[in-house]
Amino acid sequence: MWLKVVIVLLFIGNILALGRAFYTLVVDQGQAGKRTANWLFIRVTLAGLLLVAVAYGLVGRPCGIFSLVPVVSDKNGNQKKGSKTGALFTLALS
Repeated sequence: MWLKVVIVLLFIGNILALGRAFYTLVVDQGQAGKRTANWLFIRVTLAGLLLVAVAYGLVGRPCGIFSLVPVVSDKNGNQKKGSKTGALFTLALS
């Protein structure tokens, strides 16, 4: 649950930084200044963090789309997650 909150906050921060960069560009009337560049740098940093958070949510967690948790079938055909038997890593669509 905390990952969803982080992703939403990073997305909102990204939009706010982009809006602030546009505002400083309009207020400065395109004059050579560092304010717009600084806000755009903040936006790019937030976008990078957002990509890392989304990638962690997709790959790094057992409940993600592309899970790195092995799925093993027992004698009855029931699948178990997280077994340490050295099985192949498969996609866990749960």
